[in-house]
Amino acid sequence: MDLEALLLTEEAAALAKVSPDVIRHWAHRYPQTMPVRGRHWQRNRPLYRAGDVVEVERATRRHLR
Repeated sequence: MDLEALLLTEEAAALAKVSPDVIRHWAHRYPQTMPVRGRHWQRNRPLYRAGDVVEVERATRRHLR
């Protein structure tokens, strides 16, 4: 997977194996680490960078251990 790829909320959730609500929560809670990188040109929905999603997912998993 290209870590620079921009993903919709549902795609980011599938990558991190969490629900789309969790992605929205992470984006709200960690705006410096997982900022919205753009908007989908047709749907006007937020896009997240795959690398940011992986980084936040790792950090939250580490915290749970």
